This record gives sequence, structure tokens and C-alpha cells, in this order.
Amino acid sequence: MSLFNAFHMGDHVLISADTEAVFEDGSRSNVSKMLTIPHANAVIAVRGSMAVLTEAHSQFASLSDFDEMLKFADVVIQYALAKHGDNDLGEFGKGVEMIIAGYSKQAGKLTINLFRCKALGDDVEEHLDLQNVICPGDLNITLEGVSASKAGLVVLTGRQVKAIRDSAPECAAGGNLVIAEIRPRSILLEHLGAL
Repeated sequence: MSLFNAFHMGDHVLISADTEAVFEDGSRSNVSKMLTIPHANAVIAVRGSMAVLTEAHSQFASLSDFDEMLKFADVVIQYALAKHGDNDLGEFGKGVEMIIAGYSKQAGKLTINLFRCKALGDDVEEHLDLQNVICPGDLNITLEGVSASKAGLVVLTGRQVKAIRDSAPECAAGGNLVIAEIRPRSILLEHLGAL
């Protein structure tokens, strides 16, 4: 299933992702659902299959900068879906959701961008230059007491994990929490431990 969140803090962006994965045989393990593209000072995170994340990472790694990543995101997502098949997000739908965050030279600022595609052949929805992203966003959880901060991401992610485990225990949610802090010229990854 997976979950990720992002907050734009003005001079930096925070992205969080859980690490739990469920495999075809029902076993669970921790995996990376968020990867960096160091030369572009960018971070990508995916809800969907690991194959789509690794394929997208491979494709983005060959592009020259963050702005080029945004320009070709729809093509990369469609290519990854074509190569690896549609993704099942359990009762929360099908497809792939991807955050691409980093410093845009064209815009002269950090941006958070969300891309969604429900199935191979469908259009890729682009939501550019967002302030916040909460995925999945349809869990009916309260945002009361959630601040736009690392501590807020811990609280929010904990609520999401509980809601997913309560409604769809077969879905992946939890493991460990990883947060990326993106600044115009740096990325800091922090492992915050078990959810």
C-alpha cells in the first residue's frame, strides 16, 4: 500500500515515507520507498510497486536536472507501468502515485510535485508546486495537532498507519519512518525508527 507525506517549509521541504512492504507470498519486510537523485538534488517517493519505483529511479537518473525530471515524469511513469504492469493499492485503488521534490532552477525555488496514474494508458495527473501532500488522503484521519514539522510528520504517519492497519491489515503500512529534508543544495535523510 505505502504512504508518503510532504510539507513545504519555505526554505526546505520535508518528505516522509514508511518502509513496510508485503510480498506476493504474504511475507513482510522493510524496503526503500523513497530514493534520491543526487545530481538533480531531488527525491522521489512512490506508492505502488517497488518495480515502478526502481524503474522510475533508473530513468530519472539519466536526466540532466530536476526541471527535466518534471518535464518527463508522465513519460517515465507510463514507461514504468508498461514495463512492470499496473499496481494494486488494495482497497485504496490501483495505479501509482509519485512525489518528485527538489529545487527547480526554472522556478527559482523548491517544489513538491505529485503525479498520479490509475492504470497503464490513462493520463497522468500532474499536481505541481504544492504546499503539502498527504497520501493516501482518504483515510478519514484528523489533522488536529499535526504541525508542519518533522514531529508533525511522525504524528501524521502514525495516524495513517493505524487507519490502514485497522481497515486493511493485509496492506503494507508501517515498518520504519524515513524523512528527507531537501534544501536548494542538499538532501538530508533521517531514519526515525519503527512506526
